Amino acid sequence: MFKIIKTIAMAAGLISVFSLQSTAYAKTAVAYFSAAVNVIDPSYGVDGTTGSSMLLPGDVGIVAENIASRVQADKIAIKVVDLYEKNYDAVVNRGGIEKRDQTHVALADAYDLGGYDVIYLGYPNWWSDVPRAIVTFIEQNKVQLEGKTIVPFVSHGGGGEALTTNTIKKLLPSTTHVLEPYVVYYKNVNDIQELEQWLDQVKVQLQSSNN
Repeated sequence: MFKIIKTIAMAAGLISVFSLQSTAYAKTAVAYFSAAVNVIDPSYGVDGTTGSSMLLPGDVGIVAENIASRVQADKIAIKVVDLYEKNYDAVVNRGGIEKRDQTHVALADAYDLGGYDVIYLGYPNWWSDVPRAIVTFIEQNKVQLEGKTIVPFVSHGGGGEALTTNTIKKLLPSTTHVLEPYVVYYKNVNDIQELEQWLDQVKVQLQSSNN
């Protein structure tokens, strides 16, 4: 009987620990725009006709999943209303037109960000800047993003960070704190060691800002 009570108590203790862990990370989200999530008929695998970034979860999606699992954050996939063709060149060309025309890219969902203090924000470098879906995301959630900490991460095909961080800083409220981004070449999105080193740096910055 004693063993049963002890087992129940231990189980309750474990549940408490897990609850505390979940609560501790409940104010963190990973919001990301991935082309792979926003194409017609998205799929996994390699079909020989599309680039890796066109296949789920996409380059940015891989980084988003790795971040979310390590900081125990909620994942938020940013989705557009008008999906892209499942062809890398077509996606890039449309992204260039959207940038040139300063297109308002309508999003498929509304996002409740009020409960988060820290938001990791991910996107690819499209034409040396953020995709227009990210512009819409920030503009639609500007009030909710006041006073929060944004931690950017960007994948690229050789252009690096480019204008991406400067753009989101201009769009975000002045009360929003933007940390240094994680900038990763698309072929290195599975480099966990590099990602974890950056996450350690982010952790130090977050801790210092809370002191």
